[in-house]
Amino acid sequence: MDETYKAALDLWGAEAQTLMAMEEMSELQKELCKHARGKDNREEIAEEIADVRIMLDQMAILHNCEELAEQYKVRKVERLGKLIRQKKGAEEGQSNADRIRSMSDEEMAEWMTHHSVYSVCDIVCGGDCKAVANLTMTSRERCDEIIMQWLERATGPECEWCEIFRKNKGWSEYVGGGRYERIKYKFCPVCGRMID
Repeated sequence: MDETYKAALDLWGAEAQTLMAMEEMSELQKELCKHARGKDNREEIAEEIADVRIMLDQMAILHNCEELAEQYKVRKVERLGKLIRQKKGAEEGQSNADRIRSMSDEEMAEWMTHHSVYSVCDIVCGGDCKAVANLTMTSRERCDEIIMQWLERATGPECEWCEIFRKNKGWSEYVGGGRYERIKYKFCPVCGRMID
């Protein structure tokens, strides 16, 4: 199919195919609006979905972002699954600890950027960490290790700014009136990694 899409882009050009993509999305929107008003137009909706998918595939080729678009799709589907799990958990009376235990690495890293890092451990095990029962390290050391593993998997390696923020113990930021204020970051504002 990629060859057919490339041939269409070569034949009609990027501008014409971009306009066609917008036109096809508009036609799908029109059919969905008709359905919302009560029309039985399943066949028309299916046809317009097919047209939009074809044009979106061409746009991904045109902008050389096929793999990137697929990666975003996977992430967004995972995020949708998270929202569904949270909604179901809330409806079923699931506790915060149960929700945290079911989080992916990315979800856990996101949680930790908005909450006290150790609140995760406190909520899950209440300070009585089961993960260290057979280890020689303390529960706090084990939590540190697990948290760094989550962050590394979720956000990748440190960026070049992490070390700068760590060495300078933060950053001076202009606050107005000719004054600068030292700001200590717990997380790198560039890549999101924990830096203290």
